[in-house]
Amino acid sequence: MASLNIKRTFCSLFSRTKQCQEKSLKCLSSAPSVVEVGKPCEKQSADKSYSTGQTFLHQLFDYRGVILYPWVANVYEMDPEKKFASKKKEIFYQALIDDRDLEFARKWLKEEKVTYLPSNNTKGLTAIQGLDYVAHDDILPYTGVDNCPIEHPCLYHFLKYASFQSPHYKGQPNLYKHPWLKVYDVYREISENIKVTVIPAFMGIKDNNYWWRYTIRLENLGSETVQLRHRSWKIYPKPGAPIRKIGRGVVGEEPVLSPDFPFFQYSSHISLQSSSGYMRGNYVMEKQDQTTFKCKIPNFSLESTIDMDIKNDTID
Repeated sequence: MASLNIKRTFCSLFSRTKQCQEKSLKCLSSAPSVVEVGKPCEKQSADKSYSTGQTFLHQLFDYRGVILYPWVANVYEMDPEKKFASKKKEIFYQALIDDRDLEFARKWLKEEKVTYLPSNNTKGLTAIQGLDYVAHDDILPYTGVDNCPIEHPCLYHFLKYASFQSPHYKGQPNLYKHPWLKVYDVYREISENIKVTVIPAFMGIKDNNYWWRYTIRLENLGSETVQLRHRSWKIYPKPGAPIRKIGRGVVGEEPVLSPDFPFFQYSSHISLQSSSGYMRGNYVMEKQDQTTFKCKIPNFSLESTIDMDIKNDTID
């Protein structure tokens, strides 16, 4: 990926092209049509989080962003040989995506938003565009060259500029009123050279239904190009009868995972009349020779976190 190449080659400056179609990172000296966005900061070790307000480049999706806040999540990773999931702690972040980079990022990042249940009687869900869950290893931190290094309509709802500190943003009181931003558990599984990561989050209760959001990232670890053709889910409410759902593609897409662009991420929702349950499933992937195989979606829990009273949290 472009950001990784820049990281290896140029240590003093990151740049980004002005054109949306050419969002790859380049060196100023070799590309006259680029603008400076900032200077890189020291990367933190895996056990030390970046602060609220830290600006960064996403190492996979190549967008500029700013961290709202970090949290430590339980990561359950299935061991295919031992047939059980190991548990460890990892740092994840909720981040705002620069509006100028959304068009480019949507090549790999579908449904780049956080949905929540409003506190009023509005039917359906409310969404905030340009929000992403970011793993610690995806963060390439930098210090911006101006007072407003990213553009987002909610930037100053969540953060305020503080020139006397580094990073130059700190949280507004509103930032800590929205528990729907936080996620507690992450699930991973590798099968057939496809790594699937699931981040579920409880959203709240609406019309006697319990709602969850889940974000899924697929990563092709192999050398062959594959395309996601079908999905199959088994949903197990507790209590309740199992529910099976099948369909073509995901979120209206049939993404291609190639060695050059091996990632794809999307979000979706599930509602149950039960207060808890779990889901598991698989994707049918197609190779270039039109043969197909299945890769697993890890089992993940749907738990209603009652202490996260989402119903009282809205964007003012």
